[in-house]
Amino acid sequence: LGITGSTAFMVGAVLTLVGALEDICIQADENAAPCPSSPLLYYGLATVGAGAALAVPGFLMFGTNLTRFHYDGAPPISARVGPVPLPHGGFGLGATLSF
Repeated sequence: LGITGSTAFMVGAVLTLVGALEDICIQADENAAPCPSSPLLYYGLATVGAGAALAVPGFLMFGTNLTRFHYDGAPPISARVGPVPLPHGGFGLGATLSF
């Protein structure tokens, strides 16, 4: 949730910026109709709000989680070769591989 919310927040910020830049228009005539608002501005603001609403609880849950992921590296591998007793008497050569 935290990473998804942060990503949505950043995408919403870009959409808001693009929508705000589209919203700028120059009125050549004072009697002309006002420039229409870009819906991209409102979509961006909604995405920023949704991203913040996801990121905050996501990182709070991560911070209070006691079972964090820890990578300890590859498990140790061991190999042994030695004599083993055979079922009908005598000895043979045996090998054990564990990982």
